[in-house]
Amino acid sequence: MSLYGTKASAPVRGPRSVWPWFFMSVGCVLVYAFAALSLWPWGYPEQDELVSSGGDIRRIIIRDSISDTGAGSMLPTHVSVYITFRDIDGEFEFPWSHPGYYKVRDRVGVYADVLVEKSALDGPGPYTIWALEESNTYKPDDQQTSITYAEIASQLDNQQETLADMLRWLGGAGVVFFLWGWHTVRWNRRNYPPISP
Repeated sequence: MSLYGTKASAPVRGPRSVWPWFFMSVGCVLVYAFAALSLWPWGYPEQDELVSSGGDIRRIIIRDSISDTGAGSMLPTHVSVYITFRDIDGEFEFPWSHPGYYKVRDRVGVYADVLVEKSALDGPGPYTIWALEESNTYKPDDQQTSITYAEIASQLDNQQETLADMLRWLGGAGVVFFLWGWHTVRWNRRNYPPISP
């Protein structure tokens, strides 16, 4: 009896909740998949597989990779700078995952030399840029944008290491959540077996 003459309520027991464990397990998989897609491209060509291209810049536009329009051009991820050059067909793409993305987006103009994969030029494009050297006659030399192949390769290697670390942690967490959820299912069946009709 309580102080006011009523019985204290007993805790309600029943089957343990299962869905949060499976939800978190699936969430780990989705987070890793999103990160992997965000850091595309994962690899890069060897330097001897690249050829020089570029020239006078005709147009620079920014498009997001989700709608392939300029609607998401201010997004922090999943966007690319697309450059077209005079007398050269096709678009050249500088993705957000490359170092110096904002420099290319906001500062490059007039003229630029780029390195692209030779085998990719046989396709319709856009052609991924693996190095860029600006030559803008209206800017002093110390303000020209320069993104080297080594800088891009180094950043992509770091991204690969980040993905590997994420896979270990998220993969391990996902397995633990799944096993705990399965353990909870079995515990519920053992302690609260289904009632036969």
